[in-house]
Amino acid sequence: MKTKGIPLNDSKVQQAFAQNVPQLKDKHTAGIFALKSAMPAPRKPGLTFITPPVQQVFQPNIFEKSKDSATALRVVNEMINKQLAETKAAIEAGGEGTQYQ
Repeated sequence: MKTKGIPLNDSKVQQAFAQNVPQLKDKHTAGIFALKSAMPAPRKPGLTFITPPVQQVFQPNIFEKSKDSATALRVVNEMINKQLAETKAAIEAGGEGTQYQ
């Protein structure tokens, strides 16, 4: 059952899956591999993805700088808007615009 070099599609890997996990002993782990995973929807050409810096809300802004949640969210929203603008400018200048991915 080996397909496309994906380890989880290999029947030997599937048989060995979770054999050393006591909590899964006598469980039907083969059901994990019963269905094929769906491929993600194709993206339109030219779209980009920005990884939102949500971790910046709590640790630096709320816990360390004692800002209220609305202010912390506004600060992060401004960071995201800046990243989007910089990515758009990089793409328009002929770059890939992948610095925030």
